[in-house]
Amino acid sequence: TMFSKYALAFFEARKVLLERLVMQHRLNVLHLDADTIWFANPYPIFKTLYKDYALIIQTDNPFVNAGVMYVQNVQPGDSAAWVIEELNRRIDRFTYHPESVRQLPNSQWSTPPHFANADEQANLNDIVASALIGRNTFASGVEFYEARFKR
Repeated sequence: TMFSKYALAFFEARKVLLERLVMQHRLNVLHLDADTIWFANPYPIFKTLYKDYALIIQTDNPFVNAGVMYVQNVQPGDSAAWVIEELNRRIDRFTYHPESVRQLPNSQWSTPPHFANADEQANLNDIVASALIGRNTFASGVEFYEARFKR
């Protein structure tokens, strides 16, 4: 991967902590990147207008921004739990087993060194796409970058 192992470990630790706080301790979590600024308290909106939503995520291209999300009322086995758990599975897989990119549907051709994009943003967008189409896809987050960074 072209990313620093320290940067990847930091991003992974943040998402693992998010999953544990939500799934094991049943806490609602406002998860933010360090470069965000709030001009007003978001909780009144989260607890009224969005009270029935488990995942509230800032939009970004193509779907969502992994660095700005509020997670609330998640239950084991529900779709929001799957999103959080799948994000950590993918980050772990492509951080520590980059060669596994060859097992993906459109990347059997890949040769070492594998790029294996473990980026939380790209993977979360693929997870949203997976949920929308009803099957796992790695097309834009991992497979696109695997092809793009091969020389």
